Amino acid sequence: MESKNSAVEEAKRYTDAKIRLLRNRLPAIMKNDCVSVVAVGSFGRKEASDLSDLDFFFIKDSEDYAPDAEAEAFRGLFGELEIRTPSKDGAFNSEIELCSDMSRNIGGFEDSQRN
Repeated sequence: MESKNSAVEEAKRYTDAKIRLLRNRLPAIMKNDCVSVVAVGSFGRKEASDLSDLDFFFIKDSEDYAPDAEAEAFRGLFGELEIRTPSKDGAFNSEIELCSDMSRNIGGFEDSQRN
């Protein structure tokens, strides 16, 4: 019987391997360095498995920059790297957040508590 610790370690190894593959591919996709990709959920906790989807969002530094093409290209990697895409109607379906809005709203009345 597999111990609980070995299952946790396997999830961490799986997560690290998939994140490493994504990181290696990001420079070819992300054309602007004012955007960060943030993984949340099981990938963010390093508890992912082959049944996990990758919940993520983008944080950008500038209102003038719309990384829609990068978001689409990032989602395009999922099938190639055998990562499940997040639900289309889920809270973390590649939303694009402005860094200054996040900083101003954290814990305030406009904090949606979604990210």
